[in-house]
Amino acid sequence: MLKKMTNTKYKLLFITHSYAMTGGAEDEFERLLKYFSSFPDKYEVHGMFPKGERSLLYSAYCSKFGYYKYGHLPVTYDGIIPYIKYCLKSIIQIFQIVKFAYSEKYDLALINVVVLLWPVIALKILLIKVVVFVREDIYPVWLRHTIYKLFGWLIDYFIPNSDTKLKDIRLTTGKQKCSRIYPAIEEIIDPDLSGLEDKLGKENFNRLITKDVFRFINPARILKKKNQLLILRALNEIKTSSTGKIPQIVFLGYFDPKDEYTGIILDYIDEKELKEHVIFLGEVERKYLYKVYSLINSVVISSLSEGMPLVMVEAFRFGKPFISTKVGGIPEVVTNQVSGILVDFDPTDLSKAMTELMGDSVLYETIKKNAYNIYLRNFKLDQILKNTESVIVDLLNGKN
Repeated sequence: MLKKMTNTKYKLLFITHSYAMTGGAEDEFERLLKYFSSFPDKYEVHGMFPKGERSLLYSAYCSKFGYYKYGHLPVTYDGIIPYIKYCLKSIIQIFQIVKFAYSEKYDLALINVVVLLWPVIALKILLIKVVVFVREDIYPVWLRHTIYKLFGWLIDYFIPNSDTKLKDIRLTTGKQKCSRIYPAIEEIIDPDLSGLEDKLGKENFNRLITKDVFRFINPARILKKKNQLLILRALNEIKTSSTGKIPQIVFLGYFDPKDEYTGIILDYIDEKELKEHVIFLGEVERKYLYKVYSLINSVVISSLSEGMPLVMVEAFRFGKPFISTKVGGIPEVVTNQVSGILVDFDPTDLSKAMTELMGDSVLYETIKKNAYNIYLRNFKLDQILKNTESVIVDLLNGKN
C-alpha cells in the first residue's frame, strides 16, 4: 500500500493517443485520470494528449496538461505509407513531450496504449520511469513482437488487459515485469430515454423504438479492422434465407463517408437492398450509448483483431448476449454457447449464430445470466481501479 507515514505526493504523467469521443481505450484513459485525480493528497496528475474534442474532458482532471501532435503506430498492416507517416511525426512528438516534461521530475509516466513509440522514447530520454498499458493487438505479429522486445528494454512495466497478452509479452520479452488487469465500465444504468431523440434524430430514434424487431448493435468505428462487412454479409444471408425475422443492425461509432472502407460498406448495403435493416447512429457520448443499450437485444462484433474489448464488458453488464469473432483475449472469457457465442470469419457461421440467438429464448437467457456472473467476478470498476493503483504504488515504491 501507499506509504501513509510520510507526506509523499507522487507526480504522475498520463499520455494517450486519441481525442475521440468514443473508443474503449479513450474511456479507459479518462477513468484513470478521474480516479487518480480524486486523491489530490497522494497524486499530482498531469496529462498529454492530441488536441481535440475529448481532450477538453481529459484536461479537467489534470493540474497541468499539454498537447502533442496526433499520430500512433498503425495496429494493422495497410502498406508502408502509414508507417512512414508515423516516423515523420517522431521528431515533432518527441520534441513536444520532452519540452513539456523536461523540468517536472515525474515519478512515473503512464502510457495508455502500446502504439505510442515516440512518447516512450521521449520519456526515456528524460530518464522517467514508464508503465505501458497494452489494450490492443498489433499486426503483423512480427511487428508486435518487435515492439514488445523494444519496450521490454525501454520501459519498466507492462499492464496488458488479458491473460493472452500477458503470456505473449512474457514469452517475447523474457521478462516478468507484467500484470494483467481487465478493463471495466462505470456503474451506470439509465433507462430514461430523455434527450436520446434529440441526440440521434427523430427518424433514427423512431426506428430504434419500433416494437417486435430484434436488434444487434455493433458499437465500433467503421473501420476495416472492425470488419463490419462480415456482419452485413451475415445479415444478407438471413434476409435471403426467408427462414424467419430479419434483424436490425445498429452501427454506433464514427464513420467517414469519404473513407474507402465506408464506401464499400455503403455500396454493399445498396447492392443487397439492406437499408431498411441498418441504422447508422454515428458517434455519441457514452451516456447516450448506455441509453441505446436499453433498446437493443444483442451485441455483435466482427473484428479482425481486438484486445479485451469494453463492448464485451458492456454486453455482460447490460444483459445483452455477446457474439464475437475469436480474436484477442475474448476466448479466454467467453465460453461458446455458455457466456456468449464465438464465430469464425465466415458470414454463414455468423448468420447461424444470429439466427439461433433470435430464435432460442433459453439460450438467450442462459448466456445473459452466465455473462453477468462473469462481469460480477472479473469486471467491477472499483476493484479494477484499486488493482491498477496497487500496481502503480508498488512501482512508485520500487517493489516491481
